[in-house]
Amino acid sequence: MKIEDLRTVQLDAIKEVASIGACHAATALSELIQKRVMVQVPQLRLCLLEEISVLLGPPELPITGVLISFSGNLEGRSVMALPYEYSRLLVDRLLQRERGMTKEFGELECSALKEAGNILVSSYLNALADFLGVAVMPTPPDLAIDMAGAVLLATLLDYGKSQEPVIVIENELRFIEDDDVILGYLILSPEPKSLQAILQAVHMT
Repeated sequence: MKIEDLRTVQLDAIKEVASIGACHAATALSELIQKRVMVQVPQLRLCLLEEISVLLGPPELPITGVLISFSGNLEGRSVMALPYEYSRLLVDRLLQRERGMTKEFGELECSALKEAGNILVSSYLNALADFLGVAVMPTPPDLAIDMAGAVLLATLLDYGKSQEPVIVIENELRFIEDDDVILGYLILSPEPKSLQAILQAVHMT
């Protein structure tokens, strides 16, 4: 499957599914912190594994990555990647702290990040599974805190071929009462058969 063969209308179909997942994630996050949260999908791309670092920034950029594998009728790996500063702000919001209070990531902070990543990834996977009419089972989340290049190398680049497309979902989390916006990327790297099933479901042949 060549990325250049995909049409805009077909990518829009995947984005529509992602938007449903975003709504589910917003509801779950709002319930978690008892404040209104909106999750939007400004952009969705299919790109090569080797191109992801261009989206995230320089390879030496510090990021956090919540890592979740999934199995069942769809198999693959996913990473919820956030720049370090956005990760600290997200923890502030999740733990009801004043902005800037989170300086380091201890056990509590890491647990909060994994919970948020689990909510986001599971929401998107569930929306995709419902669309396809299949079952998908995510693993418990792991957390990596390192430079962007190292996180991607450890979690994705050793898993798929560099020429296999991955789904990159830009996420915009809006914490309405606190007037904060957090940007991140959800990277889905399905196995080739699973990716083909997704593309066929939106008539990408």
